[in-house]
Amino acid sequence: MRVNPSGELSYLPTDLADYLFAGYGVVDAFPYVYLVWSTDTNNFAVHGHEFISGFVISFPWISVGLAVFSASNGVCWKTTWNLLLALGSLLVVATLSLLLVSAAFNASTLRYLVDFVPWFAVLAAVFLSFAIWTTQFSASVSSALIAIWTFALVWCDYAGFAFAVDTCRSINKC
Repeated sequence: MRVNPSGELSYLPTDLADYLFAGYGVVDAFPYVYLVWSTDTNNFAVHGHEFISGFVISFPWISVGLAVFSASNGVCWKTTWNLLLALGSLLVVATLSLLLVSAAFNASTLRYLVDFVPWFAVLAAVFLSFAIWTTQFSASVSSALIAIWTFALVWCDYAGFAFAVDTCRSINKC
């Protein structure tokens, strides 16, 4: 970290891949999931990283909230402009936070998810609620969307617990 310059645009593709899409390992024993190495080799001359799971994989409820809002056929966009302007501004801040964290170092670390995941979490919850409130979904569709979102939220909590419990497998030092 001390050898490589900070703030290089060349760090963006690999760091974004880690922060967004890095997966996790699955085994047939409790706790069933664990953190794994993600993209490149851990060569800090090229790109280094700690064990990491990207937020699209680790926080699927964020994707669900954003997808429901996007799929609401524009009804949400025609209603409360002030709320949408505030949410759009928050989306810009969240995206800039993600890009700035990704461009800062030639390494990605799990602890930097805290710099941008909360922004996207708030957006997802508000977008999902707003889409269900303003779109004329049937009661069963609204219930199904909320159930999917809740399941994704529970998965997020379980995976976070599993990652913390199974440090042996995650750091490969059993």
